[in-house]
Amino acid sequence: MKNKMEIIEFFTCDNQDHWLSEIKKSDWEAAQLLYELLSKGTFKDTVGVASLVFLLTDGDSLVSFCTFSTFDDVQPTDLTPWIGFVYTFPEYRGHHYVGRLIEHIENIATAMEKEYIYISTDKDGLYEKYGYDFFKFLKDIHGEDSRIYRKKLSADDGTKEERKTLGAVAKSKIIETAKASCLDMTAPCGFISTNPVPQTNNRPLGRHNPCGPPTDIGRQTEKNPCGIPRTDKGPHPSKFLWNSFSYLYNCKFDR
Repeated sequence: MKNKMEIIEFFTCDNQDHWLSEIKKSDWEAAQLLYELLSKGTFKDTVGVASLVFLLTDGDSLVSFCTFSTFDDVQPTDLTPWIGFVYTFPEYRGHHYVGRLIEHIENIATAMEKEYIYISTDKDGLYEKYGYDFFKFLKDIHGEDSRIYRKKLSADDGTKEERKTLGAVAKSKIIETAKASCLDMTAPCGFISTNPVPQTNNRPLGRHNPCGPPTDIGRQTEKNPCGIPRTDKGPHPSKFLWNSFSYLYNCKFDR
């Protein structure tokens, strides 16, 4: 019998080294990229400082994972946010477990007052069962057509208030965990820290917080959203995407 499954967020979870090792066990090339970005502390540089990684766990085993990010492999675009790096381990497939993560992210996005949430994929018929509709084709960073799916979160279908409440609870949990761990938690959740807390525990967060707000990170600006002088001026985040995703070619972020 399987243990009670639980959804956790990577940047605010305990035992990050263990969950990194679980991600590394994936036989999917894009998951190996995710592992590399997380282990090197460059994940937020690549897909946005506001981005999070959600894990569905079964005891010490990893069932599924996916990301909730500002950017994806379709750039440049004003569409945001994105669900990406969608993966379920083979022994857990056939039960739609990843749907729990997708729903969890949708709740948070609803609480953030997002109108739509997007998925970039080369697959047809995979995300419709989770309520996504084909939106249009866009070119990915390799110049190939990518199918863009979206789900409208702003429509009041009788569940919006419940989704907002669940999302607010999930966001609050992330914030409280970050605060308890002495992390800077300028949150995706509309919480702005004016006095960032020094980061500890040697977690692979780099200079970023675990769940910052959408930002122009990497642009030629003098200050970050918290008002801290920047010393790492650089190109638009899409430049990071080109560099990090250049070897994936036909590998989309879902499996």
